[in-house]
Amino acid sequence: MSRPNLRLRRDLGKIRKEGSIFRGQYCHVRFRIASEQQLVISVRKKYGGSVQRNLIRRQIRAICRELFGSLKTSEFLLLISVGDHSYRVSYQELKKELSIAFQFLGLT
Repeated sequence: MSRPNLRLRRDLGKIRKEGSIFRGQYCHVRFRIASEQQLVISVRKKYGGSVQRNLIRRQIRAICRELFGSLKTSEFLLLISVGDHSYRVSYQELKKELSIAFQFLGLT
């Protein structure tokens, strides 16, 4: 996988310093107003095999597609970090946690 470009790296540094964060049971969601809409999903290699990592990424993307229709702002940077123990979580539980996170961050 290629390294992120310099602008994205700079934006990720800013979101870690200045962004709002929601710490949930299964994932952490960081939010910051940005110049364009971007979604970054971070899954560590300790999470499991590549199939499990890709599955959780696909699930999070699908949940975000469902929930992004009701967002208040359209220009933001969203960083979703998945915990190592999240492989036991169901799709519905993950969706519930992400919707709570988006409400907490004021996105919906």
